Amino acid sequence: MKMLLLLVSLFYLNDASAQSSINIDYVSIATVPSDSVITEVFKDRFPPYIRMVINDSFSLSFFLSHIEKKVYRKAIIGDKLIHHAEFSNYITGETFSESDWPKNKRYLIRYDSSRINKWEMMAGEKMILNYRCKAVTSVNKNNTTTIVWYTTEMKFKRGDLFYPGVPGVVLEVYDYGWNGTGQYIRAISAKESGQVLVAPKHTKIVTFEEIGIRNKK
Repeated sequence: MKMLLLLVSLFYLNDASAQSSINIDYVSIATVPSDSVITEVFKDRFPPYIRMVINDSFSLSFFLSHIEKKVYRKAIIGDKLIHHAEFSNYITGETFSESDWPKNKRYLIRYDSSRINKWEMMAGEKMILNYRCKAVTSVNKNNTTTIVWYTTEMKFKRGDLFYPGVPGVVLEVYDYGWNGTGQYIRAISAKESGQVLVAPKHTKIVTFEEIGIRNKK
């Protein structure tokens, strides 16, 4: 039954996905900056770098610089893979990394439980984009910390960006373990759009381990 539900939700357009979405744009800095630098983010010195599209069933997160505008401005998005994008299916509880390069290696790469952070609630609240946010934290494999601020006050309640398992829509991230330098991500806009977000179709699903074996050959 679970497999049937996965196939239906991943490979066919269904009523849950045929709805308008919310598009959230983020700035990203390849370090965890001081508060003074974070203030500069809101002076238009950092253009949007990441977009997350969410609806009731799915979220799709991708780097704006990786694709042409005509691709992410289409009326329907998600049906074709975007390299380095991340697709979350909240019907099945699964998250996938999208691989669209080279052309003969187009996959949905399924996250297993070992690759999903174990989140713990933190005390405190703050406002981001006029949404009340709470925070969760996780210890990374290199003993650094990731802190994610999220909200449950949007029309759609889930949107984990690149951080599977966060119990809401991610609006701010302090990731001290990213790529050896750390990373700061902050939402700068959240707007309802007429875009329809759908699941990828006719795409092979593999695991990270399978991709690793192939890449060694």
